[in-house]
Amino acid sequence: MKITIPKNNNKLFYTILVLLILFLLNKTSFIKNFININKNKENKRVVRLYGFCGNESVGYLKYLKKKYNIKSNPKIINYIHTPQNNWSIYETSSQNIDSQKMILLNYPGKEINIGLSHFKNNFYELIKPDFYQIISNSIKSLKIQNFEKSNINISFYIKNELNIFKKLKTLNIQKEEGTDNFIINQIFDDLDMNDNRVFIKIDDLKKTYNLSIKLDNKYDITNYKILDQHKNCYFVK
Repeated sequence: MKITIPKNNNKLFYTILVLLILFLLNKTSFIKNFININKNKENKRVVRLYGFCGNESVGYLKYLKKKYNIKSNPKIINYIHTPQNNWSIYETSSQNIDSQKMILLNYPGKEINIGLSHFKNNFYELIKPDFYQIISNSIKSLKIQNFEKSNINISFYIKNELNIFKKLKTLNIQKEEGTDNFIINQIFDDLDMNDNRVFIKIDDLKKTYNLSIKLDNKYDITNYKILDQHKNCYFVK
C-alpha cells in the first residue's frame, strides 16, 4: 500500500529544516567566518599584487581607508614611479582633494638620490623628469665618483618629439670639499622642460662614470603631524 504525506506536512518539514540550518549557521558563525575568509583572501591578493608599503602600496591605502574610515580624497604622493593607485580608495561622493591630509608612500627622507642614465659621449639623461618635479623643487647636487676636477661646466638640454636638442642653460659648479658632490641648486621651475626628455651634458668627462643627482624633497615629514606610519609609508596632516 502506498503512503502519501500531506502537502502541508511537507511544507512544515522543509520550514523546520531551513530554520534548523539557519540556527546552526548562526551558532557556528559560519556566514561571518566565510565572509572574513573571503576578505582575508582578497587582502592577501591585493598585497601580493600591489604591495603593502612598497611599489604601488595599495595594501596600505586600503588599510588606512578601513582604519580611519576615510570618506574624503587625501592627496597621495608615491615616491616610486608607478601607475596611479588612488583608484583603491577614491570616493566619488567627494571628488575634491582633501587639502588637510596626505598619504606619503615609499618616503625616502629629506633628500632623493636619482641615478642618471648614460646616453652617449658626455650626455646623461634624467629619466621621467615630470615625475621628479612632483616630488621635488630643485636639483641640489651632482655626484661623480672619483672625478678629480673641482670645477666643471654642465649644461641642461631638452630633446623634443622631433629629436631636436635645445640647450636650456649652462652652469659652472664647484665640488663640495671632501666629497664627490658638485653643488648645483637648480630650481626645476627655472628650466623650461615641459614634457620633453631632459639631458645633462658634463664637460671634461673623457669616459663613462656612474652619475647621480640629489633632489630636495618637496614634502618634509617634520612639517606635518603623523597620523599613521608603517615603515616608510605615512598618513599625515
